[in-house]
Amino acid sequence: MTNETVHTLHMGEFGAALTRIEPIDMDLGYTFLKRHRITESDPLSAHTEVVQKTTMRRTGWAVRIECRSHLTATADNFQFGADVEAFEGDQLFARRTWRLSIPRLLG
Repeated sequence: MTNETVHTLHMGEFGAALTRIEPIDMDLGYTFLKRHRITESDPLSAHTEVVQKTTMRRTGWAVRIECRSHLTATADNFQFGADVEAFEGDQLFARRTWRLSIPRLLG
């Protein structure tokens, strides 16, 4: 036993959840995963991650945006990170990364 509690929310299957809009010949897809973890005896073990993917495609082109973010904490700071990637077809054409340390103001 790890004494870890994990709560996961998952909408859509990555790469498979598509909706078709016939009048404009477009497929749209969106998936979402949110996971929270914490170990019973260590509040600083808390970790949250969110992964989102959006796909749009028509005849002759396809684009995809993927976003991953996470949040943890130390005794003194919250640690936040996020990565966004944009693809045309399977080719990565843009990426942005954020890393923040936010002081915990504990009275």
